[in-house]
Amino acid sequence: MGKNLTMSKKEIKRIKVMEKLESEELTVKEATEILSISERQVYRIKKRYHRQGAEGLIHQLRGRKSNRGYPEEIKEKVIKLYRSIYKDFGPTLFTEKLEELHKIKIDHETIRRWLRENGEITSTRRSRRHRKKRERKSTIGARCYNLTEVHTIGLKAEQRSAVCYMQ
Repeated sequence: MGKNLTMSKKEIKRIKVMEKLESEELTVKEATEILSISERQVYRIKKRYHRQGAEGLIHQLRGRKSNRGYPEEIKEKVIKLYRSIYKDFGPTLFTEKLEELHKIKIDHETIRRWLRENGEITSTRRSRRHRKKRERKSTIGARCYNLTEVHTIGLKAEQRSAVCYMQ
C-alpha cells in the first residue's frame, strides 16, 4: 500500500503536467510555459519524476529544520532564564533584558513563539469594558434643549449691550 503524500497546489499542477509530458500530450516547450520555469528545469523535474514518481516532485526540504533557526541550546537557555529570573516579564521586555544584561539578541516575536510553545505564556488578551453609551432619546430633536444662557464673560462694559445668546 502506498504512502499518503501531502502536496501543495503547485506540486499537484506539476504532476498533471508531468503525466501529460510522459504520455506525449505536451511538449517540453509547452510545459515550460504552463509551469513558468525554464526548459532545463522541466528536464530535471521530468527525470526526477521518472525515477521517484509523484514523491520526487514534493519539495525536498519539507519537514526539515530551517538553516536560519537558532540552535536548541540557545532556546533552552532562554527558556531557563525566563523561568528562573524573568517569569513576570512580558516577551518584549524580556527580549530587551536578554540583550542588555545577557548579550543574547533574539527577536521578540521568536521569544514569544518559544514561550507560547512551552506553555510559559498564553495568547489571551484582556477584554476591556465597553465605553458607556448614552441613553437614546425617544423623539427626534429631544436632545436639543430650550435653555438659553447669557454669556457676558470677558466683555467690557460698552460691549455688554450686544449680548451673545447661545442655544
